[in-house]
Amino acid sequence: MGTMSRFRWQPRRSFFLFTLAVSFALFALLRGEQDNLRGIALKKASTPVVTTDALYKESHALVIGVSQYTGGWSNLPGVKADLEAVTQVLQKYGFHVVIVANPTLSELERAYRDFVVRYGLGTDNRLLLYFAGHGYTHKPSYATNDPNEWMGYIVAQDAPLPKKDIGPFLLRAMSMQRFADIARQIEAKHVLFVFDSCFSGSIFALSRALSPDTDVLQMATKPVRQFISSGSADQEVSDAGGFRRQLIAALDGAADRNRDGYVTGSELGSFLQETVPNYEKQTPQYGKIRDPLLDKGDFLFPLQVTASASPPTLFQEKKEEQVVSRPPPPLRLQGHLQVNVNVESATVRIDGTQVGLVQRDVPLLLRDLTVGTVRVQVEAEGYESLDRLVKIAEQQWTQEGFVLQRRVMPEQIPIVSAPAPSPNLPPVPLSLPPQPEPSQSDDVVTYWSIDSSGNLVPHSAPNIKPKAGKKEKKR
Repeated sequence: MGTMSRFRWQPRRSFFLFTLAVSFALFALLRGEQDNLRGIALKKASTPVVTTDALYKESHALVIGVSQYTGGWSNLPGVKADLEAVTQVLQKYGFHVVIVANPTLSELERAYRDFVVRYGLGTDNRLLLYFAGHGYTHKPSYATNDPNEWMGYIVAQDAPLPKKDIGPFLLRAMSMQRFADIARQIEAKHVLFVFDSCFSGSIFALSRALSPDTDVLQMATKPVRQFISSGSADQEVSDAGGFRRQLIAALDGAADRNRDGYVTGSELGSFLQETVPNYEKQTPQYGKIRDPLLDKGDFLFPLQVTASASPPTLFQEKKEEQVVSRPPPPLRLQGHLQVNVNVESATVRIDGTQVGLVQRDVPLLLRDLTVGTVRVQVEAEGYESLDRLVKIAEQQWTQEGFVLQRRVMPEQIPIVSAPAPSPNLPPVPLSLPPQPEPSQSDDVVTYWSIDSSGNLVPHSAPNIKPKAGKKEKKR
């Protein structure tokens, strides 16, 4: 009986073991299929195989900060540290960074325009545009109390305070609507705008990000325009750097909530909105532009995991680090030069190479010059040329004024090849009419002469006839 019992239970045990083995096999197969569908085959969850090179052709960043204001706004000394820190972390992720410090409105407009034309037309590029400085929100007369109907502005260096008259301020500030236009002008695949400023406006009536569990590599193929600000309209941005520190922590991996090896623009915005209020009295806003053609993708930061636990530092590469994606190009120290002249138009050369034209009321702005001493030469027609050695400082604007002096021409002595004609003579020979012969019966005789102006003048005299019978006396 006991034997029969073992005989009956033997098949059941074998069937149970067989079912368990098949379940494990199916689970492994499905797990592998899921990884294939996500497009990520990782030995470690934090080390992506897909690198920045595979996602983007080029990566460029425009980093702008205003720390010194001339129109009455308070200065923000912490902005300089913000620019340095943000530049460092972006270079770590392979971005070529263009830095603009303390621009006026015209310089600000030109910086964005030049950056878009130079780097924004490559469809497979990745662009990040960062601004640190004052922001302002204006409520138009037609708007309700809904902040989404208001207009946000970033404040240029020369913008006045919007006191009783908003007009002068609007002439020197850059609206968020302008950034919406810039976002649509750019043809690069992924664009992220980050404003370390507080303002509100319709541009932040944005569509919310998709779930972090959405397939990252599928979103990498679709265009997107994303925006992040450090606060809203009724808040003041702290100059203590709290937003900047959380931004850098997020890009160092803290915002990778699902541990897939990427920090997305959506994860970045969500992380900042959750963490910044813990340190500052401000709540970041984030989202995608409301445009069905530009809200499907997501900006990507593939995490660069290295053998060293500490992040790479600026200005040096650690040989022991094995960066997954291409290392950033070596940093070239750069500065900027503004040239002013006192003439209508002049040509400017640097080290013998012509770099542009400058006008009396329109200074020439030269950005991204190599730090060091250069020879600047200014030439204008009719003026003595000037040249001098100018020192270009790192990440600073150097202003140089050239006062040109008129060229002294040598005295010209006229060369006379023939004597000048007398002014009393007519310029051409004069053809005189024949003088009439006086008749014997006439009582007067008429004769002609030429006056000082060359005109004929008639003269009359009595006609004296000799008496008959008398001979003229001779001596």
